[in-house]
Amino acid sequence: MQRANLSPERVNYIEAHGTGTSLGDPIEINGLKKAYRQLYQASGKEAQPEHCAIGTVKTNIGHLEAAAGIAGLSKVILALKNKRLHGNIHLQEQNPYIDLAESPFYLVTESQEWPAIKDQEGDELPRCAGISSFGFGGANAHVVLEEWPTHSVETPYQEPNLILLSANTEQQLQQVSNELLEHLENNATAPLSDIAYTLQCGRKHRPHRLAVIVSGLDELKQALGQYLSGQNMPHLATSQLLDKGGDTSLDARTVFKKKGSIPLEGNKCDLNTLQDAWLGGEDIVWSEIWRGREPHRTPLPGYPFSLKRYWVRKTDTSPTQETSVTNKTATTEHAITEKQECGVQTEDLLQHQPLIGVPQENGRNHLVPLQTLVHDGYYFDQHKVAGMPVLPAAVIIEIMRAAAEKALGESVRSITGLVWYIPVMPNHVKNGLRLSVTPDEKVDGSVRLSLESFDIKGQLRYIVKVSP
Repeated sequence: MQRANLSPERVNYIEAHGTGTSLGDPIEINGLKKAYRQLYQASGKEAQPEHCAIGTVKTNIGHLEAAAGIAGLSKVILALKNKRLHGNIHLQEQNPYIDLAESPFYLVTESQEWPAIKDQEGDELPRCAGISSFGFGGANAHVVLEEWPTHSVETPYQEPNLILLSANTEQQLQQVSNELLEHLENNATAPLSDIAYTLQCGRKHRPHRLAVIVSGLDELKQALGQYLSGQNMPHLATSQLLDKGGDTSLDARTVFKKKGSIPLEGNKCDLNTLQDAWLGGEDIVWSEIWRGREPHRTPLPGYPFSLKRYWVRKTDTSPTQETSVTNKTATTEHAITEKQECGVQTEDLLQHQPLIGVPQENGRNHLVPLQTLVHDGYYFDQHKVAGMPVLPAAVIIEIMRAAAEKALGESVRSITGLVWYIPVMPNHVKNGLRLSVTPDEKVDGSVRLSLESFDIKGQLRYIVKVSP
């Protein structure tokens, strides 16, 4: 706050780290009280009671480890945008170790309007908030955000504007166009020049491109609608660029020199020339064209995700001799072995667990071979406890779940009664692991699973309940 040259009364909301522990929260509050006391003393002012609200996003979403700070930052940005302070949900009783008496702080219990601080003339000042975030290793961070000042709505430029849209594929270009059209139909408040400026200077320009010259929002919506329906419209053109390589960035004057055209006035450019240059692959420095008359950036839809899945392919294609297969004659039609690339679709992975073979009946038990679990696999190399490789618990639980579903042909709803004797180490896998599935006589509709090494018995026990 001192670096930002802000007096303490300007910051009237603190987004706390909020560990949620009986001692951690009072320690943070005491630190804030001490900091504000020093700030007020340095400014020569006295603190006003209950002038600074305190809240934390942790009450909404819990801890996010390394993402805790960015979650608080996102919350405060939205609070500044909406001019509202959001209550701390689940706060029913204040921690008795937190003492807010004779302090400028109060806890936000319910969502409320965020009051703005006023200057001596009675004019509202931009809202300010502090955000705290602490790390496990003792790293402490605090940032101060100030509300973006509200700009007066200027008379929009009464001239045509060049609207640019681009995407990585033709399908995504249509999606981008459709989302912008829906946005304009529901939020038709921004001037056309703001929209053009935002799309030109605030977006990455991708190979599939659409450019249209329009004079108003209605004309833009009409152009987008016709493009989506496959109709032609004057001043609308599309292109697909190939990777040319090299530096193709051009400033405005280079474009005109190259195209043999002249700016109409100052940096104002011939839109048809710019449209042709951009569709042809030129990376135009749009900020130069708007220099001295920049509109405002306006919220517009972002770039859509392609929703494709990418699976890591295995690099080691040779299985080791220690691969445990308790029944070598078992059919492996639905098993993914080390010789196969892990490039299957999601539904295949959900249906066929890569570490599980086909179950074989052995008396009243089902023996489930582990097809590809090897003692030197990546699941050991990437998971070490106290320097020793240990099979991750999530892998074992997934093995159990898949084994029960393969043996019984029903979906697993819950895993209970876990007894963990010793961790699974590489030597256990090297000696050979075996899964057995036994119907549970005491619990109807359940089975008992055990994972054991060929030389060490009874390492793990599970009771897995399956759906009726």
